Amino acid sequence: MFFGPRHGAAERGVPEETAVQLFELIAFFAGYGFGAAHAHAYALIAYQTAFLKANYPLEFMCALLNSRAGNFDKLKQSILDAHAHGLVVRPPDVNRSGVAFSIGDPGQGEILYGLQHIKNAGERVAEMIVAERRERGPYTSLLDLCLRIGTRELNRRILEALIKAGACDPLGDRGALLSVLDMVSDRAAQIRRERESGQTALFGETIEQFNGHESAADSAAELDASGSATVAADEKLRWEREFLGMYLSDHPLRRVAAELQQRVDTAINELGSHLDGLLVQVGGVVRDVRAFVPKRSTTGQRMAFLQIEDLTGACEVVVFARTFEECAPLLHPDAVVVVRGKVEVGRSGGPVVPDDEDRSETEPAKILAESVYAHDDARLAAWRRDSTVHVRVGPGLSAMLAPLRHAFEQHRGDCPVVIHVDSGTSIEEIALSSEFGVDPGPALERAVEGLVGEGSYRVEIRRARAPERTPRKPAVGSAAS
Repeated sequence: MFFGPRHGAAERGVPEETAVQLFELIAFFAGYGFGAAHAHAYALIAYQTAFLKANYPLEFMCALLNSRAGNFDKLKQSILDAHAHGLVVRPPDVNRSGVAFSIGDPGQGEILYGLQHIKNAGERVAEMIVAERRERGPYTSLLDLCLRIGTRELNRRILEALIKAGACDPLGDRGALLSVLDMVSDRAAQIRRERESGQTALFGETIEQFNGHESAADSAAELDASGSATVAADEKLRWEREFLGMYLSDHPLRRVAAELQQRVDTAINELGSHLDGLLVQVGGVVRDVRAFVPKRSTTGQRMAFLQIEDLTGACEVVVFARTFEECAPLLHPDAVVVVRGKVEVGRSGGPVVPDDEDRSETEPAKILAESVYAHDDARLAAWRRDSTVHVRVGPGLSAMLAPLRHAFEQHRGDCPVVIHVDSGTSIEEIALSSEFGVDPGPALERAVEGLVGEGSYRVEIRRARAPERTPRKPAVGSAAS
């Protein structure tokens, strides 16, 4: 098997054992390594992608959103990335949006949500709305939209989706539009029938004279929705989640973000293989709950799979029977909860195969819940994350002492601080006394980096390793496998 390399190595004075080991390494690398041409091609693509993202961020992010439109989790991450780069993704708008994601006002860094990505809308209706708008101008009201597109194509189900997703906000309040939706649809159908039959309108004008736009009387009737209740902000957000797959105009966590930040030690986008097996505490809004009785259950108790999301991303949470029975009343869509549990990455419970390690890098992390709390649970008030603030400074420490001390005093807390003094040849660590404890957060980070420089501030969070779950005991009298 190793005739070639063994003899070639012997001619060069390399021991046979070393030659065999080297050949085995080369053969192993060939199982996953890339040839030079392949690597060069990928390097070129990576360079071109990085160039476009750095120099044309608006166009790049718009194209990226279109490429990920079918995966809401990836789409949400891309939208968060766009926001981090100073761009803004606007909700859909029948008078501005394209069929797919498109660029709005470049000066404001706008990306407009595509009409075809609204649940129940579809590509064909989106194309008709955009084509009609480009040919004859913006829509002036809900009746105008119905008349120009047609109630056959723009049926009640699609109209309701457009309204609830916010695409018809330029035409009126969502609650008012929903309250007159049936009346407007009926009136549009009547006008279209009259137009097709050539009948005249109330004051003698033919329908064609309105050039496809409703009369003043029709407009007044449409807007006569004074009895309609104003839709609450939370309800609008629920509609966005239902029809866009995510919260876009706002997020229910923003009102409790500061409070929630004090009760978690990990953001969802930080979950990954480096935290596999560790205990974390995350907070977010419940997006989906699926409760069921496992087929192999001997007690009939339910467990659940949850989807929770924070302002950085979403993840799956597995709630086993014992924990589920304790927290079941908390687990409903749009509830804000704090979950403590074990991170698990890339394991589905089956046998480990050689590719599992590679696949775990791309499979999303999930949390096996140990406990679930309401975000305002009194038991969380005394909880503190186990963390240390690290600040790295150059050799001119003496000039920084007074400003740094002032920054620490402005953000007092119980988190210890370690100063790392870089002299150029060595780094000395100075652990400050407890009287200089701080409350770590974005405000302190901005203050420190404003004094010392970007990248000088770091928070180290220590997490315990979760104990291994004890295997479930087989039922008494069950046959041995």
